[in-house]
Order: sequence, then C-alpha cells, then structure tokens
Amino acid sequence: MNRKISLTALAIAVAVLCTVGVAPARAATVTVVTTLDVNDIQAGLSGWTGGVQNAPPFSPFSVDLYVGDTFDYTIDFLPGQELTIDNLSAIWAFSYADIMSKVEGTGALSLLGPTGAPLYTSNSKTDTEGDYHFGQFFYASDFPVLPASVTFAGLHYVGTVDQYLESGVTVRTYSDPALYFNADSYSNNSVPEPSSVLMLGTGLLVFGGTFKRKFFSARNRNL
Repeated sequence: MNRKISLTALAIAVAVLCTVGVAPARAATVTVVTTLDVNDIQAGLSGWTGGVQNAPPFSPFSVDLYVGDTFDYTIDFLPGQELTIDNLSAIWAFSYADIMSKVEGTGALSLLGPTGAPLYTSNSKTDTEGDYHFGQFFYASDFPVLPASVTFAGLHYVGTVDQYLESGVTVRTYSDPALYFNADSYSNNSVPEPSSVLMLGTGLLVFGGTFKRKFFSARNRNL
C-alpha cells in the first residue's frame, strides 16, 4: 500500500517537473526610441573620446528586460544632425540598469543614415557584460565594412538578454541611456532641414524684393 502511494507521489512530482521544464520562457521585444542632441556629447567623458549619458540630455524612458527579451534600442539624433567619427575603434550604445548582475547577450549594432536606414551593421555576437548595463560593446573589427571616416545620424542596437548571471535575477529595469566611443577624433554636423532651407530662401527673396523696391524708389526721387 505504502509502495503504491510512493510510486503515485513520484509520478505526480515528475509530471510537475516536466511541466515546469517545458514551460515557454518569456521572449518579448522591448522597443525603445530615445532622442539625442549631438551637441550634448562631451569630449573625454569617463576617459572615452566622446560620450554622453542620462535622461536628459537623452529623452527619457523606463523599460523592464526579462531573460529572453530582445532590446530593440534606437538612438535618434535631432533632425538634420550627424556625427562624424575618424578612425573609430570602439562604440557602445546601452542603458544602465537598477540592480547589479552580469548579463550575457547576443546582438548587433547598426549606424543609421538620415532616413533611419542602416549604413553599417556589425556582425552579431554573444558576450558577457557587467554589472549595471545592457547594450553590447562593439569594436571596429566587429563591422564587416567601416570606412576610416564614418558619418551617421543615429544608432540601432538589437540584442537579446540570454541570461543574468547573478543568482535570482530574472529581470532588471533600464532607464539610464548612454553612448560612448573611442576614435582619433569626432565632429558634430548639423544639416539644415528642407523646410528650414525653404524658409531661409523665402526670407532672402522677401528681403531682396524689399531692398529692390526701396532702391528704385530712392533712385526715382533723385531723378
């Protein structure tokens, strides 16, 4: 009798464990778009060639990333702005988290053109970061092609949280964006938007017409 009860209990325990083992892990895509004025990038910040962090100057966000989630993270520069980096050696677009844990992730980074389309995309790679951030660190060698001088208008990182390595950590909150890079030099470029150029042109035409009328009016009075 006791043996039958023990076998039944064992069967139930095995069934429960198997059910837990095959339960699907969370695998959501968490999308973040934050905006940055490239003029807020500081030279030599924290020992990097250039860097910026916190919200502001980034536009704010707050998201939770569980194990299995994909972080779809875009840093857009203000309209008409571009960043030119000479001999880029490393670049890092990421966000700090609220609690400590090394994290293993798999992802890739793209440098974007003015329309938001990728100009240069790194190879996908898996590595471990620590202790308070996610958004992998990429070297120039991680990109299949990268010119000596690269100009871009934003960044797009897509990476999956494979696992948090601190015991008991299954989720962290991210709300502190950052961008850092190492290179020989960099410069901020602001290209006027078409609407701004049109307004400038209209203003010049109005000024030119006013000046012309005043000139001929004065000339006629002198004749």
